[in-house]
Amino acid sequence: MTLDLMHEVLQAAFDWYDCHLHSFEIVCGEYGVPSEDDDDWAERGDESAVALARVAAAEKAKVV
Repeated sequence: MTLDLMHEVLQAAFDWYDCHLHSFEIVCGEYGVPSEDDDDWAERGDESAVALARVAAAEKAKVV
């Protein structure tokens, strides 16, 4: 499952409406939705290009 799909799952599980920017903070970096208009997002990896199992494969791995 990619991180963008994980985002959709969280939105549905908590009945959220995707009204705010988000990012996933993981020991190997940050991932989110890349945007050309927002330089703050330039250092974040593309969440649609990485699988949750790849960035949080270890037991008790944390994703914030």
